[in-house]
Amino acid sequence: MNTKSKAIVKTWATVFVTALATLCLAGCQPSNIGKVSGKVTLDGEPLAETLVQFKPMSGGGNSMAKTDETGFYKLSYTREVDGAEVGEHEVRINSGWPGMNGSPGGPGWVPERVPQKYNQKTELKAKVESGNNKINFELKDALPVDKKYQHLLNKKVDGLKYED
Repeated sequence: MNTKSKAIVKTWATVFVTALATLCLAGCQPSNIGKVSGKVTLDGEPLAETLVQFKPMSGGGNSMAKTDETGFYKLSYTREVDGAEVGEHEVRINSGWPGMNGSPGGPGWVPERVPQKYNQKTELKAKVESGNNKINFELKDALPVDKKYQHLLNKKVDGLKYED
């Protein structure tokens, strides 16, 4: 088989696998999704520009949201479906962003203010039921942020670019 033929076979194989995955996702989407929204606060203040992640304890698809300036979030299961799978979830909340190179003060970097007990070593759990769920998180003990990085707090982050 020549190089051109191999490229054509590879292209069609990619198209086939992508189409099959799309069909499976459309047909395999769980029907047990509950709508989830709420508010996240840290030491009584709304926590803006923060990632909220729900991970089902029984396995399955994660749901995510980013809080607005009031700390409000609304979970998305997929681009087309809002909510999370019904059942118990482990919840992680992150206010920091690693940026392009992960270096403090580097492009796109935002310092983490949420203690590890709410993200990397989370103790947060939530139960999602059918229908609408309002689940608020009142976090405590904000991490200190060096004064030279305080100007980065609550900046809008779109991917790795700041919006001023």
